[in-house]
Amino acid sequence: MACPDISMLRFSEQSEKAIGRIKQIQGAANVLSGVLASSVLLEIFAGNRVLGSANNIRKKDWEIWAKAMRAVPNVVSREINFIAQEQLMKPLAMDERNFWRAVADGCR
Repeated sequence: MACPDISMLRFSEQSEKAIGRIKQIQGAANVLSGVLASSVLLEIFAGNRVLGSANNIRKKDWEIWAKAMRAVPNVVSREINFIAQEQLMKPLAMDERNFWRAVADGCR
């Protein structure tokens, strides 16, 4: 999907609030990814010697951890799509409607 040119687009207050919500979701997702990544390192290495760390690495369920890491972008995409669909239900100017339709269709 080609993204529309938004250089001259003036967003309404409701669209600005929606964009703010999207930024909050993206920020929270970045924090969550960082916590997931660092928590596994802390779990493995915190307070352990080499043998304890090796045992923790072996016992760690890497498949579940990888699924959790991969799920974060999917959740963010679904939330952004939900916000875009919500905006499309509101009365908007045509250029603003085109913007939200593009977001809903996958333009990021």
